[in-house]
Amino acid sequence: MTRARSDNIYRLIDIRGTVSASFFVRRVQVSAVTKRGVGRPRAKANAGSGAGREEILLAAARLFAERGFAATTTRDIAEEVGIRQPSLFYHFKKKEDILCAIIDAAAAPWLQFSARLDKQSGTAAAKLYALMRFDFEYLMTEPYRLGQLMVLPEIRAGAFRDDTERLRNRLIAAYRKLVKLGIAERDFVVADITVATHTVFGMGEALWSWYRPSRSRSPAKTAERIADLAMRALLARPSKLKSIKRAAAEF
Repeated sequence: MTRARSDNIYRLIDIRGTVSASFFVRRVQVSAVTKRGVGRPRAKANAGSGAGREEILLAAARLFAERGFAATTTRDIAEEVGIRQPSLFYHFKKKEDILCAIIDAAAAPWLQFSARLDKQSGTAAAKLYALMRFDFEYLMTEPYRLGQLMVLPEIRAGAFRDDTERLRNRLIAAYRKLVKLGIAERDFVVADITVATHTVFGMGEALWSWYRPSRSRSPAKTAERIADLAMRALLARPSKLKSIKRAAAEF
């Protein structure tokens, strides 16, 4: 993996922790009121971080994952961050806005990588390998606990379902496009594009059900192994895997 790709994945591990749960919040208690302007009082001030938008999103994601969306209040989130509710409302008008922002923030690195990949030249096989490796590693390192958030009733069947499905379908469409191009370039042998697309895409989502960090199974190495497995299943000539991986490393 090139340094640029590595930086892109982990720059939010302050953000996809984990999937950066690396994430996180050093709190230092100081004076009850700071000179940050009218409407932004603090219960505790966080040295260096300023209890900004990203810190609020990470704290809210943790609470939503642990307690559920309905059981978490804006007061809970403010207390977790170490601020008063008016400071929270400076960034977000209501709790629903916070969950929407978490989903958008979690998807942003993936969408940015996919868009950049789309503008570059190269074979569909190399691009798909690069996308899979990025995607799989990101899902193991992002900080928003997406695996737990995606099963919340508000997301699975509630008010957020349509928006979440539209976003997920954008991700699937990027996979499908590359699978289809790979067939046209005669690198892939696929009997059913839909089956192939969802199978490869689903290998990433499956990580939420079984992956746990360990010294012997790093996110980077695990992502590579899964991407290898997926690519071999698609290739007309599996012997091309090494050359495809070298090309993918340039993205």
